Amino acid sequence: MNDMTSYVFQEYKRGSRRGPTTEPRISITRTGVFSINRAAFEMLDGPAFVTLLYDQRGRAIAFRKATKSDPNAYPVRKQRNSASYLVSGKAFLQYIGEEYGENLKRLIPRKERDLVVVDLGGDVERSAEGNGVDPEVEDAEGGGLLDGLTEDPVEKPHEIPGRGKSS
Repeated sequence: MNDMTSYVFQEYKRGSRRGPTTEPRISITRTGVFSINRAAFEMLDGPAFVTLLYDQRGRAIAFRKATKSDPNAYPVRKQRNSASYLVSGKAFLQYIGEEYGENLKRLIPRKERDLVVVDLGGDVERSAEGNGVDPEVEDAEGGGLLDGLTEDPVEKPHEIPGRGKSS
């Protein structure tokens, strides 16, 4: 049995919520929407559109900055009254067989070349409460199922779009 003197307890103040983090986070909401905080959005160079990629063996999702003319591009929408950005992911998550709906999943992204990658089986914060993420995020699908995903999409040559913003 542990000696109580080895613990440093702090009393939880009822009604307290975890504040917004300045660390990059990409969350999968209960409705299948990707919520991207400002730090992760900046990792992507502030895109108006992204493409979604999936590595089945590594159970990882990647986001890549795209242009409106890309047939697989999803629009990135600014969330009202928040520093977060939203990307519809419901069809994509269904396509790759990733479950959503029970709890919010907060994923810790990393930058790899022109991709921002999150491991679905790696560093995850889970929440049954939502902890500050708007549970009423509407789910407006921004594209269809992604046809022709390759096992190693990073090897596919692609154009890196400029930093211009579209409206």
